Amino acid sequence: MKLATSEAMARGVYTILFIVSLPIPLFHQRALGEALWAVRYPWGLHPFQNLCLWDLGRLSVVIPVSLLALLIASWWYKGLCATNMLILVAAGMCVFTEIYAINCALALFIALSS
Repeated sequence: MKLATSEAMARGVYTILFIVSLPIPLFHQRALGEALWAVRYPWGLHPFQNLCLWDLGRLSVVIPVSLLALLIASWWYKGLCATNMLILVAAGMCVFTEIYAINCALALFIALSS
């Protein structure tokens, strides 16, 4: 007896990816956003790495929203439940997370070295 279909497992993967993608926007919204906006040069401008991190944090909301849309659309379009689509979505999420983490580390390194 088969307990779960491949479509149900794919929807489970989309749900797990959605839950895993939530911390970056929440962290940026609650902890990092205001701190980045408060850092300025004496003449009033923001450092470039802070602006990049600010923009990446604002863009990070797109990842959970798109995963939720893919989860909902997977009920109608069975092609979204294919293994290669799941791998593509997970790889895209990992790439964005790595870019965000590298940018955070760079901003922290620059802040600590000055």
